[in-house]
Amino acid sequence: ASHPNVDGTLENHLQQWHDETVESLVSDISSRVRELRPGSVVSVAGNPQSYPSKEGRQEARWVNNGLVDLVFDMEYAEPPDVERHHLVLSDFREQSRLVMLLSNHDWKNGRVLPKEPEKLRHSVEYVQQRWGKGLGIYLYSMLSDGQIDMFAQGPFNKNNQVFGKLPGLIERSK
Repeated sequence: ASHPNVDGTLENHLQQWHDETVESLVSDISSRVRELRPGSVVSVAGNPQSYPSKEGRQEARWVNNGLVDLVFDMEYAEPPDVERHHLVLSDFREQSRLVMLLSNHDWKNGRVLPKEPEKLRHSVEYVQQRWGKGLGIYLYSMLSDGQIDMFAQGPFNKNNQVFGKLPGLIERSK
């Protein structure tokens, strides 16, 4: 793996071995979780791609084959790479199983700090309007009072038409 092809990909036999090995781990963990906690929602967080991952990640395949219930797409760029997310959605038989995870923090002078509420609102509303489905916000420790107020008055207001139509996580996983 430390000697990839010129284009950055792995040799076919190594990619196949890596994919199969990681999938075997995901399958074993998923089976054990479901055995110990029936009804659990098994999820993974990553940055799914439409091409082979050198990490052996195959989130769409795992969801489509029932190994996991939900994939959180860690999209922390500013602005979020919604076109990559849209491209990856086509790999999922049930598109509601790919949920964008946006960051609520920024970096300034090497320090992490809460994102400005209006900047975060813009990203959240764009995702809701484009896909009309749920999304996640990361990082809890960066959740500010201003962000909470913005969410309550805007995108996550119980009277918001998009938010009010979102299915529950458990309903989606069945």
